[in-house]
Amino acid sequence: MKRIATLVLQVLLVMASATATAEPALKDFEFWSASAGWWVSDNTYLDRKMDYNIRAYHSVVHIELDGTRYRETEYKTYPTGPIATSLGRGMTQADEGVEVVTVMTGTLVDGAGTVRLSAIGPAMGPVTELRPLSPDTALRATSDATTGLDSYRMFITLPTPERRYILNLGLVSSDSGPAGSSEAP
Repeated sequence: MKRIATLVLQVLLVMASATATAEPALKDFEFWSASAGWWVSDNTYLDRKMDYNIRAYHSVVHIELDGTRYRETEYKTYPTGPIATSLGRGMTQADEGVEVVTVMTGTLVDGAGTVRLSAIGPAMGPVTELRPLSPDTALRATSDATTGLDSYRMFITLPTPERRYILNLGLVSSDSGPAGSSEAP
């Protein structure tokens, strides 16, 4: 009887320990909690010569948190121009704009709030993670799985509860060489 009581006590201790060390949810991190919901965005892209690649386009972003899972849906509206024609894949005319919907999903991977986005492309392709740096700032970095060098960085800041600003930095200097390499573009 004493042996059964000891076994029951051990099982209860293991269950209590598992409950005490439960995995955090994304909503438990201040940055993720503040990021959840709908955001409206005005966007501009510049090339490496600081000329407009896309002068302006608009998007609506929805961020959903479900336990340790992350989902971001972006509805992008591109105005008339070469980008809209290219993205329209021959179905739009030169004087028409286009809407593109992008969905990214990811999972919480550590106790610091880092979310690793699901693989896009080949399994050994780039690794993209969203890392909170503070309660109102995060870094989204895409690293080459072979070299470990970042080819893309996005800084996200939430200066007030109703504002979200993003700065994208494409760090690849050429098709053949990552940022910081000695290869000329």
